[in-house]
Amino acid sequence: MRAGLLNAVAVMGRTISDAQLGLLAGFQRVTLVMDGEEAGRMASIENGTKLLGQAGRRDVKVVFLPQEAQPDHLPIEDLKRIAGEIS
Repeated sequence: MRAGLLNAVAVMGRTISDAQLGLLAGFQRVTLVMDGEEAGRMASIENGTKLLGQAGRRDVKVVFLPQEAQPDHLPIEDLKRIAGEIS
């Protein structure tokens, strides 16, 4: 749990695993934040599509970070804002 964000899943690499998809299946709302470089942007599209393909999934928010930005290097306030915890 970083920055007080509960129910977070860290993806190691570019792809959400089947086990991670299973963990996320119980949540109606998912916010996907991947690295800002080209590979991360492509992974966001691929993984967002996988999440939308889950039965009953209605709300997938894909956040595209600025070029070269990485979620684990963002200030805590930015992570919370992205996750919808604060506005």
